[in-house]
Amino acid sequence: MEQIKRLELKVLRVKNNLTQRQAAKLLGVSLATYNLIENGNRRGSVDFWNKVQKQFNLTGEEVWNLQKHI
Repeated sequence: MEQIKRLELKVLRVKNNLTQRQAAKLLGVSLATYNLIENGNRRGSVDFWNKVQKQFNLTGEEVWNLQKHI
């Protein structure tokens, strides 16, 4: 079965020259948790997505698009 990923979240991370480890630290989650969220195996808490929005200065619509699975 093909894994469903949050491609836009990965693109945002890479655009900002961050490893998963760096992104996890920046957003206050463990590397394992960040990996699960980026790979679509966990939804991510409201707090996580709020931190993403604030850290990367995104609109609510942009954050919504990051949460979609590809």
